[in-house]
Amino acid sequence: MDRRHFNGQDYRFAFVDADGGERFFTSEQIERAVRDVSARFEGVLAQGAEAVAVDLPNCPLFVWTLLACARSGLVLVALNHRLSKAEKDLRLSQLEGKLRVDMVVDERWARSLGVDEPVEIANAASEPGPLVDGASSEGVIAELPSVVGDTPALVMFTSGTTGVPKAVQLTWGQLFASAQAANDSLGCGAESVWQAVLPLYHIGGLQVVLRSFLAGCPFVLYARCDAERLLDDAVRFGVTHLSVVDKILQDLISADEGRRAPVLPSYRCLLLGGAALNERTLAAARAARARVHASYGMTETASLVASRLVDELFDGGLSMLRGTEARVVQPDENGVGELALRGPSIASKYLNAPMRVTVDGFFLTGDRARVDGGLLYVSERVGDMFVSGGENVYPAEVERCINGVEGVSASYVFGMPDETWGRRPVAIVESPLDPELVESRVRARVAERLAGFCRPRRIVVVSQMPRTGIGKIDRAAARALAGC
Repeated sequence: MDRRHFNGQDYRFAFVDADGGERFFTSEQIERAVRDVSARFEGVLAQGAEAVAVDLPNCPLFVWTLLACARSGLVLVALNHRLSKAEKDLRLSQLEGKLRVDMVVDERWARSLGVDEPVEIANAASEPGPLVDGASSEGVIAELPSVVGDTPALVMFTSGTTGVPKAVQLTWGQLFASAQAANDSLGCGAESVWQAVLPLYHIGGLQVVLRSFLAGCPFVLYARCDAERLLDDAVRFGVTHLSVVDKILQDLISADEGRRAPVLPSYRCLLLGGAALNERTLAAARAARARVHASYGMTETASLVASRLVDELFDGGLSMLRGTEARVVQPDENGVGELALRGPSIASKYLNAPMRVTVDGFFLTGDRARVDGGLLYVSERVGDMFVSGGENVYPAEVERCINGVEGVSASYVFGMPDETWGRRPVAIVESPLDPELVESRVRARVAERLAGFCRPRRIVVVSQMPRTGIGKIDRAAARALAGC
């Protein structure tokens, strides 16, 4: 390997903060940081701690906490930092009696230490070159792949159509089975460089870090997504891999159009997930000569389980990653039924709900799909959940919030197609009161209690909700009220 140095040292990752400032971390610096955070856990460990929650945006402390949990034997409970306090509290309450969370690592916790980060980091060179592998160093990074098997590692929350947050528990074995299969499929090795721009509190973001550590390659972690900055850094750091959702890919294509030397073709892999494929975006990506790999996965599968390069022959079919089996349950005349999966990366349980599985151990995903010619074609969600800008929106949660507004008797929330975000929430609200007053009250309540991506873009107030003969909301008629 032609080892190229970054300021004369081997940096394992770089962090770009929200203001564009940079910090760079060697294996030795990471080891010191993890030891520091692990020492902060000693008090709760002495009391028989089981888990630590992390409530942070993308930052080095999130990485230190992940590695410190691996070293200490603690389960990491990842909270979506964008949610409201009430939403986070609801998720933690779902763990009561199942897993004791003894500490929450958040920005207030970090400030209580009197420092922004557990270690001081030297500035980088003024003219940095490509990041390089630093896997020769001993420490927690080298130990990670040995922390496998059935040892619980992570809890992330997802929901079904009921809107009740489900606590997905993943083991280190499942996380690393997914990471290794993805590395093999996407061609990620020691000479690769990842950009990590998706939130680490989502499985697709966290897996970028684990894939990098497992492959012995560096990564660049971003506090916020800026397409111009991503493209600039791709050149500076020799980036090869980037995981994106549709909106980010659209922004990258737009930002790359005016460049004298296009950057997108230099990526080996732009891993696209998070929502149904947008044909307009894929056509633009092909025109930009971007190597987009469409993918399918979910929290319960520890990230992607199927992917395929989007080229001229791509028709939506995805190839299953090594080790994962797919089966279609109760297919219709077109071969479309509920997708069931089995493999080493598939979660075996929720901590707060039963997991739907077949008698021979296949996880029922709740998605409709067909298998044809050895390829997987995912068509739609069985339930009501939809994806907006890479974030899962659960209508039942939004409806419960709206139904708490004074004067509201019922509501129906769904995802309206949107060229930018995939889908955006729309609410039909039943109330006998003045529509403007009700809309104002609804907007105030959701602004207080829900994350921005869950707040309805449009609110249609009606005096009487259309209903079926047995009194259920007539969903088709309700959608028609919003022009859908």
